[in-house]
Amino acid sequence: LMIAVGGDGTILKVAHLVAEYNIPILGINMGRVGFMSEIEELDAIKSLKWYFEGNARLEKRYMLEAKNIKTNKIFAISLNDIAVARGNLIRVTELATHIDGVHLATYRGDGIIVSTATGSTGYNLALGGPVLDPLSRDFILKPIASHMSQFGGVVLSGDSRINIEIISDHSVNFSSDGFIDK
Repeated sequence: LMIAVGGDGTILKVAHLVAEYNIPILGINMGRVGFMSEIEELDAIKSLKWYFEGNARLEKRYMLEAKNIKTNKIFAISLNDIAVARGNLIRVTELATHIDGVHLATYRGDGIIVSTATGSTGYNLALGGPVLDPLSRDFILKPIASHMSQFGGVVLSGDSRINIEIISDHSVNFSSDGFIDK
């Protein structure tokens, strides 16, 4: 068991650290939101005993992997979401999306986020996307400030593969759970 004391950002960082080891995480909220935390700060001491006695219910949450298709290397994992978005320049970014090898849409706007069910209540929800059951394997592809797009987003099966091709001639940013930028 890994105990993460902090806010949702702390839990996300811990999830990145322990993902490959399949270690359960118990969040104690000492941040502002605490949406991902199980225990509130004031209840922490008395609540921990209950968890240590084996009373907790384990929830398996699914994560995303980002892979460079040229090198075939995984360069990020994400519990919440992955964003491919315009950089510091305020220009339209053009991103072609393919689902399992089939072209879905070419989005022109600020970018795209891909959210897990856990992350569906974060950035995706702020963009008007749907909320998924937290235990679902499905995930969401949602454009950010898309210009004249016919597709406002899509819910995809956990087995689907998304290929995002950067068509723009200017740089874009990559973010995993809001703190890994490339």
